Amino acid sequence: MATRKTQITPSTVYRYVKNEDRHDVIRAGAHTIRRQLKKIPGTADPSRQLSGRLFGARTGISNTVQGELCRRIAAAQSTVRHPDVDDELVAELKRQKYLYLESHFGERTLAPIREQFNDLIEDDTASVVRGRHDDLVTSRVIQHPTSRIAELEDLLDSTILGITERFFGAHFKPAEIRCMRNYHVPDDIVQESESFANYWHCDQHPVDAIKIFITLHDTDERHGPLHVLRGDESKRISKQRFLRHKHGVPGKYVEENADVDTFTGPAGSVGFAKTNELLHRAGVPDEGEHRDMIFIYGYATDQPLSESWFDDIDPTFTKDQTPAFGG
Repeated sequence: MATRKTQITPSTVYRYVKNEDRHDVIRAGAHTIRRQLKKIPGTADPSRQLSGRLFGARTGISNTVQGELCRRIAAAQSTVRHPDVDDELVAELKRQKYLYLESHFGERTLAPIREQFNDLIEDDTASVVRGRHDDLVTSRVIQHPTSRIAELEDLLDSTILGITERFFGAHFKPAEIRCMRNYHVPDDIVQESESFANYWHCDQHPVDAIKIFITLHDTDERHGPLHVLRGDESKRISKQRFLRHKHGVPGKYVEENADVDTFTGPAGSVGFAKTNELLHRAGVPDEGEHRDMIFIYGYATDQPLSESWFDDIDPTFTKDQTPAFGG
């Protein structure tokens, strides 16, 4: 006699945990799955491989399960409107997990940010080395940028917030703003080892999160732009066997087997990217060039954006502080 299977869906889990400490329940369940996967003999990175096969996102089972459940819980308790936001933009982001807005911010917004960015990014008292190969510095990042560049608050305007919240069906909690610069890396080093997330990968963040990228200067292929596989193209590659340091090397497997988009365009352009679901990589700038970039990282929540959101950003933030990780 066949055993009857019980279908477990996010909605049934939500009903079960709505009066409990739901994030602890979700986290414990997903971590149990991950621990069991690690016991499979002879399997490299089973959690990411399985999430790739099942969901087309190589972010890991616990990130996928926890993130989606927490997004649905946030959406169930949120009232999101933003009627002025273009429905087509939201639909494009839902379909492709990526959205490009050309020249969204003008010089009035960008100029003061860019001036302070340039003053800080190579100042050892204000920034740190993010990537290095022997004596070659490949990337730098400004420490605690929200306490140094007050104008960064202007980058989360009503359009950016509206698109993000309409996409999630929930409110949005900005958790981190990062300001970084990537430099040229010789090709022999690129082929040998990764310098600054320039191999194809999915971010290991819960899927209730998103990154919003803003270009500080006109960006073309010379500057090493963000490379991304949109929607179904990323799913198609992710559902195959994929190892970051084998198949993710720039200019090889992915470029040979997929259609790649690059985040190029005028200063002030914006790219929304579900980097926890889409395969992507940083490009490598040409010799003598660099790429300056700002991104906002945040996640779905049931709490409306606070007027003090910018001051509330924790400069020591890590992904473990998102609701899907119990923080």
